[in-house]
Amino acid sequence: MSKPSDKTDFSSVLHYHERTKHHPRRYAASLGFMDWDTQPHPFRIYEGSEKIELLLRQDHGDLSYQSMLNREGIKTAPFDLPSISKLLELSLALSAWKSVPGSKWALRINPSSGNLHPTESHFLFPPGVLDSKDALLTHYNPHGHVMDVRSRIIPEGLPPGFCKPEQGFFLALTSIYWRESWKYGERAFRYCNHDLGHALACLSFSAALLGWRAHMVLSPSTSQITELFRLSEVAWIEEEKEELETLIHIIPDQSDCPITSIDTELVRALKDAHLEGSVNKLSSDHHPWAAIENVSQATEKPQRPINLQERSSLPFSFSFPAVSAAKTISKRRSAVDFDGKTSISKDQFFSMLESTLPRKDKPPFDLNADRVRVHLLIFVHRVEGLKMGMYFLARNPEDLEEIKLLSHQELLWEKVPDSPASLPLYKLLEADLRMEATLISCQQDIAGMSAFSLGMIARFREELRDQPWVYRRLYWETGIIGQVLYLEAESHGIQATGIGCFFDDLAHRALGLGDDQYQSLYHFTVGGAVQDSRISTLAPYHHLDESRTKTQGVRE
Repeated sequence: MSKPSDKTDFSSVLHYHERTKHHPRRYAASLGFMDWDTQPHPFRIYEGSEKIELLLRQDHGDLSYQSMLNREGIKTAPFDLPSISKLLELSLALSAWKSVPGSKWALRINPSSGNLHPTESHFLFPPGVLDSKDALLTHYNPHGHVMDVRSRIIPEGLPPGFCKPEQGFFLALTSIYWRESWKYGERAFRYCNHDLGHALACLSFSAALLGWRAHMVLSPSTSQITELFRLSEVAWIEEEKEELETLIHIIPDQSDCPITSIDTELVRALKDAHLEGSVNKLSSDHHPWAAIENVSQATEKPQRPINLQERSSLPFSFSFPAVSAAKTISKRRSAVDFDGKTSISKDQFFSMLESTLPRKDKPPFDLNADRVRVHLLIFVHRVEGLKMGMYFLARNPEDLEEIKLLSHQELLWEKVPDSPASLPLYKLLEADLRMEATLISCQQDIAGMSAFSLGMIARFREELRDQPWVYRRLYWETGIIGQVLYLEAESHGIQATGIGCFFDDLAHRALGLGDDQYQSLYHFTVGGAVQDSRISTLAPYHHLDESRTKTQGVRE
């Protein structure tokens, strides 16, 4: 079947987005109940493949959170087994297990809607990286902190430039939409792409701690990356297929020329390599969601370069909390309830928002330099020194005048006093909006009981008209912002949580948006978390054989 035109794809994306909006009297289509008999297995495993055990509980050093964000005082680690182990342990690995009598579940470093984790990762390593004379095509399994080896490729015939381990390696991220649609139905495509953004940010932060950079390769098409990783040759169960999202090149931080396209010689060299293993079955049965299949096809990226946007090189205005970067990353949790009384200072609020602004050569926004399309509509509830009300952070000032024209004319648009000159933060309205914030977020109290909550407002229709595949990238950008807010909250001694359930058009009406030139894509909330004492916490890899952790020098 031939690929539809961009015009057809554009219409398909708009149709999907509109039909999957939540409304107070009608939620997006889902089963409407939890079918526990078909709950997906939480881990993808390549059964029958060789396993390479990664190292556990290594010393991640005492680098500060500020050092990570500023890329200061960090030595470039070699591309080897210990360093790859560290990269994954602070990005895609397990962070803890939670348990109550009769039930236990794993948490991961990278957060996910409903803890369902649709994101999978595949790696292409040059010879020498994982203590192997061969190049390796692998899949990462976080449950065992192991690499499933999908193929070994002898160096002969590989492009000489690829066979230099000091130049880095490739990583592809995929999504299993069924993992989310099992619970959330048609809206799941949105959530999978939120999660993809969180995973991208996690990889960027972890890479920075090793003196590396996670660089998105922007030009290749979805099908080219799929071919490189030979994902179309996997015998998928159709409903459980992994859909290719993006290609990342992990490189030394000081690399001058990150690649922008795929080496066709490398694709040819990998084409005939023997593939190992078969994927495990995740569910006994499935419910099909044609809307997700359609929007997935409509948002596949063609081979096309992307116009880059210059980023600010201004330093941060605030010092960051004196906390460990590794501990901040590994301690991050999604709050499930807020106390309704914890407040934060005005400077803490400004610092958190400033961290969401893209800066040149600073993680996680140095993943790429694509156009900044997402802004923050903020409901301030408990920020000392600021009036309660509605505020707006224009993350791309180029859009500011257009947004002003589209929004309610009575809004103030006053630059917030005492805020840094580099922070485009505006007060729109003074009012107690805790009830409104709660209502907009599907009547979830966490949006009103926090210090502040927000909606991520994306430039929409014009961005998608000629490039409908940007729809996925809009959600990736929101997920990256969300991960920044998670770590910012954790570093300041509070917590945050993402909110995927919100009444889309109520959020638009709060600002005064009457059409789809801008759309709210993700909501977030930050405050003082209430801990549930009934839930116990266990170490992330307590389930592994004790001898493995002993031989690797576990530090308590």
